[in-house]
Amino acid sequence: MSERERWVVYPLLFLALGAAIRDKVLHAVETDELHCKRIFCEQVIADDVRSNRQVAGQLTSEAIVTGDVLCGTMSVLDPDDQKRFLAQLGVATSPGADGKPRRVGRLLLTDSEGAEIFGLADDFLQMRNIRCESVTITDPESPQVVLAKLGFAQLKAADGPETGKRVGVLALNNQEVVNVLGLPNVPQAEQSSSGLRPE
Repeated sequence: MSERERWVVYPLLFLALGAAIRDKVLHAVETDELHCKRIFCEQVIADDVRSNRQVAGQLTSEAIVTGDVLCGTMSVLDPDDQKRFLAQLGVATSPGADGKPRRVGRLLLTDSEGAEIFGLADDFLQMRNIRCESVTITDPESPQVVLAKLGFAQLKAADGPETGKRVGVLALNNQEVVNVLGLPNVPQAEQSSSGLRPE
């Protein structure tokens, strides 16, 4: 090899070797596109990702910390059965006022057997049990008008102190009902936290 050839070949050889071991020395790779079958890593940091393309068919992680998640459906899977979801946040179709279908948000909770225990979509709520201090039904056209209310009242004797006993009270169209089958007669009750005063 002549002197001139050495001056051409050796720099190219060192350049190729440096490019080959650059990521091993710097522990960093910079590229516009990376094509591979699988990536194993401890952490993925995306400062600003805006794309209409699907990035991953499935992402498995112990924890994900992010500002926003944009997706079609988000599911919480059963740890014992990865094919069954326990909670799902997604989209449902509901008929609109003009008869045309419209998309609404949907929240669905199930148990490990797949039975639905809670469902919320549009203005429809489905659940097995509800526990609260009072339930109020208002006029759709005038929300300040109460049509029905279910609550409780603290009992108080006509000529004595409070008994410490509470009784359920149902009010329909400003008429309160307390003497319902299965309930004792109520002599008098004070204003309760539910806003009902049975007579």
